[in-house]
Amino acid sequence: MKKQWYYFKNMCREITEYKCSIWFWFGLRVITQTVLPLMQLLLSAQVIQWLLAGISVEKFLFELAIWVTSICLIDVVNNRLMFYFETESDVFRLSIMMKITQVIYNIDYPLIVSEEGQKIYSEANSLVGSPAQLFGRFIQELSRLLSAIIGILMYMSLVLQVDQLYVVIISLLIAGLLIFKWLHKKIAPKIMEETSFNNKQSSYMRRLYGDLRLAKDVRLYQMTGWFSEIQEQITADYRKLMKPKNKLVFAENTFLSFGIILITVFAYFQSVQLIADGQLAVSEFVVYIGAITLLASTITQFVNQVAIMDRDLSEMKYYDAFMNQTPIFNHNQGIDLPTSDISIELKNISYTYPNQTKPTLKNLSATFKAGEKIAVVGENGAGKTTLIKLICGLLQPDEGEILINGQPQAAFNIQTYYELFSAVFQDAFLLTYTIRDTIVQGLPFDDEIYQRVLEQSGVDKIIAQLQLGDQTQIVRKVSTEAIQLSGGQLQKVKLAQALYKDAPVLILDEPTAALDALAEDEIYQDYLRFSQDKLSFFISHRLSSTRFCDRIIYLKQGEITEVGSHEQLIAAEKDYYRLYEAQAYYYREVVQLELEAESEKEAFKNEVGGVI
Repeated sequence: MKKQWYYFKNMCREITEYKCSIWFWFGLRVITQTVLPLMQLLLSAQVIQWLLAGISVEKFLFELAIWVTSICLIDVVNNRLMFYFETESDVFRLSIMMKITQVIYNIDYPLIVSEEGQKIYSEANSLVGSPAQLFGRFIQELSRLLSAIIGILMYMSLVLQVDQLYVVIISLLIAGLLIFKWLHKKIAPKIMEETSFNNKQSSYMRRLYGDLRLAKDVRLYQMTGWFSEIQEQITADYRKLMKPKNKLVFAENTFLSFGIILITVFAYFQSVQLIADGQLAVSEFVVYIGAITLLASTITQFVNQVAIMDRDLSEMKYYDAFMNQTPIFNHNQGIDLPTSDISIELKNISYTYPNQTKPTLKNLSATFKAGEKIAVVGENGAGKTTLIKLICGLLQPDEGEILINGQPQAAFNIQTYYELFSAVFQDAFLLTYTIRDTIVQGLPFDDEIYQRVLEQSGVDKIIAQLQLGDQTQIVRKVSTEAIQLSGGQLQKVKLAQALYKDAPVLILDEPTAALDALAEDEIYQDYLRFSQDKLSFFISHRLSSTRFCDRIIYLKQGEITEVGSHEQLIAAEKDYYRLYEAQAYYYREVVQLELEAESEKEAFKNEVGGVI
């Protein structure tokens, strides 16, 4: 209960931060929701009283007009507030979505890429996915709960004027219904666990029915009957699993129906006696019986809303867990960032990914001097990308430390620290914007720098061929007017992006893996040409870039096994030499055969076609 109260206060704080004035309209909404059915009930009693009193038609119509007008005004206000809260609830949901988005953009990288981090984010994000989710419905559900509470108190005050015994009956009814809701909550996890596999089976079958790849087999092998049997079995299993819940629902509905019948019978029996004894007027009888009916429905609403509110507050734990994750890196004031002559030292660093027992990197030590061109090579899975993520501050070593100009990485504010690096990764992700937006990436726009970057990267030649120039969009799935960049063109855009940021450390993490050898060589020549004054890292499992670098770091199973220039490592005839020779053979032999085959194909086409 203490935890639920904590989550309730958190939700109320979020609502207040969104719009403090919403609480005034919230209170008015609760009042109109509660008062409206009571006013309608009292009008019925008042009409009877007027008729029995024999008032004049003029006075009757005048009094009736006042009552009807008042009820209509309350109803208009209630409906207007309903539409207001439908809109505000959705905007509130979107504001929470933005808060989650801001956190996901600024949260430490390990907290989002891990399996646990993805789970926490997914659970929090599910609360804002639609108006039916927690942050889209909570305000209205809270208003219904408070309306039910006020309604119970109001209708109880009316019926207690007739008999105090109703306190006992109503209390027993509420207690019984709350017990049933508690039982529902208790068996819910077990039923969810048991039905989870059944739901997966059913979902899988539904996907199969619409899979065109299976359509031929279904017909040729006459699988319809078999599928029907499987679906019937899944349905039968589901019914069996849901039996405990269905039995509980039946018992709850029976208890509720019995309780309402008991209250109603008792009310009619007692009211008839009171009317016979002259202690209850006919108009009071209408109010009394109407209050009993409204009380019964309001009790049901109250119990249901208590269960819903309990569920809502339980879901708040996902939001709370996401928003209050403990930072891994330094987000406080850090030391000043060096702006030139950047050197990086690795001192005995090791790293093991979460849920893994074998370390990806083991006891690495190396020093990278300002202005050096470093190639980090090795076979797939050697730990190259992990090393770069550690240097960039995306991951934190389990052991050892990383020094920037002699200062520990942790001494810098992490957001400031990221300013040191311009990185181009293999998995280049394109946003649904223009070429210019992709290059600038939200940095302050400087036209002089921008034009120079276009020329240096060769992107100016690309946009010169486009009708919309650098305003051309580059994600075709989103915009029909967008273009599809080739691999080489994309890498030139990414080069322009790195050049525009102009950070002192340049990192290329296999950006050319999807390109052919010639295109790869051209891209690397571009990068090398514009990295003369930077500490640069070239990461690849292909060795086309290594000959241009000052030093080569060879990684094998998470350890540095070779360090030296291309000539030195070739002379050593170890792993680097063997990998280089294997790739060189491919480029010498296989590529040559492909070129010869293409040449023969062209000659054959000319012979067959002839020349006119």
